[in-house]
Amino acid sequence: MPKSALVRSILVLAGKGHNAADAMLAAGFLREKSAASVTVLLAVAEEKLAPATARALQELLRQGARLLRWRDAAAAEAALPDTFDLALDGLLGHQFSPPLRPPFSDFLRWANARPLAKIRLAVDLPSGLGDTSQPDDLIFAADATVACGLAKAPLFSSAGEKHRGRLRLACIGFPHTLPGEIRAGGKGLFSLGPLRRLRPPRADKRDFGHLFILGGSRTMPGALLMNVQAALQSGAGLVTVFCPESVHAAFAAAAPEAMWIPWPETPDGALALEGEHLLREKISRATALLCGSGMGAEPESQALLQSVAGRCPVPLVLDADALRPEIVSTAAQRKFPRPTVLLPHAGELARLAPESESLRATAARLRACLARKGAPTTVADAQREITVCTGGPILARGGSGDLLAGITGALFARQISSDPLQTLATAVAWHGTAADLAARHHGAEALATTALLPFLSAALRA
Repeated sequence: MPKSALVRSILVLAGKGHNAADAMLAAGFLREKSAASVTVLLAVAEEKLAPATARALQELLRQGARLLRWRDAAAAEAALPDTFDLALDGLLGHQFSPPLRPPFSDFLRWANARPLAKIRLAVDLPSGLGDTSQPDDLIFAADATVACGLAKAPLFSSAGEKHRGRLRLACIGFPHTLPGEIRAGGKGLFSLGPLRRLRPPRADKRDFGHLFILGGSRTMPGALLMNVQAALQSGAGLVTVFCPESVHAAFAAAAPEAMWIPWPETPDGALALEGEHLLREKISRATALLCGSGMGAEPESQALLQSVAGRCPVPLVLDADALRPEIVSTAAQRKFPRPTVLLPHAGELARLAPESESLRATAARLRACLARKGAPTTVADAQREITVCTGGPILARGGSGDLLAGITGALFARQISSDPLQTLATAVAWHGTAADLAARHHGAEALATTALLPFLSAALRA
């Protein structure tokens, strides 16, 4: 489909402040790209507009936009078509404080009660969303929210999660260190810049780390293979894999770039404790170790993970079946000054921490940095908590976490940063950016999880 056909009509819901100016500027940019018609529905008299908002409005009008002034719901219904392709919410900004009064309360009730557009996009915050609660019909129901520079705290409240839709961050040059409770993410705080640099001309494979991966079982071998495929695609110089002996030959053929070491199995096909010497003999060569994917809950494999977690002398990434309280606690007590990285989804996190405990408190107690996977994903250590806004519904499929684990392991093996949280956030952002590009090219439905892998390269050119 040509670009000009993507957005044919745009409605801007405009208040008097800078949020409205942002929405108008966005509408002007989209009009330029797609030749769309633009209608501005203004909630206040023009003389009340902030100077920047007045200038943005005049520029839109100069370009042929249509201006309507809010009077009441009946007048708006009579003046507007059934639906637009895109509605941009610029009614209220982050400085709004409840209670909401007319005309804004009437405006929002009307906007939420009708199908304004195929896509409803909020700028910075959905109008009506603030630090205190509001009735649902007084908060703009967005399909997506683009936060400018920072993802503001109200977006992560229960009301924010209900009304924000997809969350995206527009980088506007904010610094890399931010004070207090502010949450940020995506390109605004952790960029993919270190991965975009040219490799040194005399580089050796050992300059890019040696990742060890321990995982898999006879009944769940696929997770391990996805770890390996993602690690190889993420630029690890060397990858050594300890795998169930029953899948060794097939997996070595599937990913010949890795070094595959067969591991003895229990009668049920899990990794047996007796094979631990294989890892101990070679661990001095590793620069990071990834454990847990597809290993299952058999007691012997769990005992193996606990023993490995307590003795690991390199950065340790724990995922999936390694995210058990006894294993994570053992990792926290190891004497080696190397980071422990945890990659739980909501269910796995519930095994590790009470619901009332903050993510930073959990990270401090477990002496780890962790990523709470979800939409969006939040990464944290004991002092910082950052929400990375890349990725989306395309990642809601089995195996997405296994790819993230492989990427994370590779970046820790490569030592791309001395800051573990920086490294983890970069892995999450890279994974999510690749997912965004895959969705843009193929849609979010008819796509295998591993089809994201080629887009890791594309993400570094985006």
